[in-house]
Amino acid sequence: MYVVVPIKRYALAKRRLAHSLKPEERREVSRMMAEWTLRTLAQSEIVSGVTVVTSEDRLLPLASQLSFDIVAEGENARGLNEAIDRGVRRALERGARDCCVLHADIPLLTAQELDQLFQRHLAKADSAVTIVTDLAGEGTNIRICRPPGAIGSLYGVCSARSHAEAARDAGCSVELLRSPMLSLDLDRRDDIDRVLAGARLGTLTSLSPAIRLLREWSASSTSLGEVHEQVR
Repeated sequence: MYVVVPIKRYALAKRRLAHSLKPEERREVSRMMAEWTLRTLAQSEIVSGVTVVTSEDRLLPLASQLSFDIVAEGENARGLNEAIDRGVRRALERGARDCCVLHADIPLLTAQELDQLFQRHLAKADSAVTIVTDLAGEGTNIRICRPPGAIGSLYGVCSARSHAEAARDAGCSVELLRSPMLSLDLDRRDDIDRVLAGARLGTLTSLSPAIRLLREWSASSTSLGEVHEQVR
């Protein structure tokens, strides 16, 4: 399984959390989740290669240390869909049969959960697309395609439906999944509350540094839930 991970510059990430976290807190959480995602991929027993598409220079040493491929977005990058499609083209150049696009903001991500998902997809017939939606069933947290270029990237409003329709039009089988672990991304205050509730209840056997940091902030400061800036 080849994996493409698009990662925004930390300073630009998680703007929808501006009402809950200070800018420096959003940067730190974004950094921790990005690093957690890459380290988790390195623990997978099924991942054969990883391309990181990013303009965040501070992430490059870790990606190089893990022997991951790096595609720089550059100053003329035209958004998430183009960045992902560049990564998918790299997967095709590397001879990948299946390609997973994984976003780096899934705080409950584990190698075990990923490998179970990969095994489920790999057991399918040719021309298959597997989509893990967000909790609302609208966004696309994880997208796996065989072949890698079966469909283009259609991230945006209701992207899960857009990807599914494009896959069916291309003659691919489609499976839409919702997972308690993999469907929870960190975009809204409600998502933070869900993560912290799970941590308090002891339901998480392995906590990423980002989750621990959110829990510390919640317990020791007023940063969570306090408005610090308006979303631009």
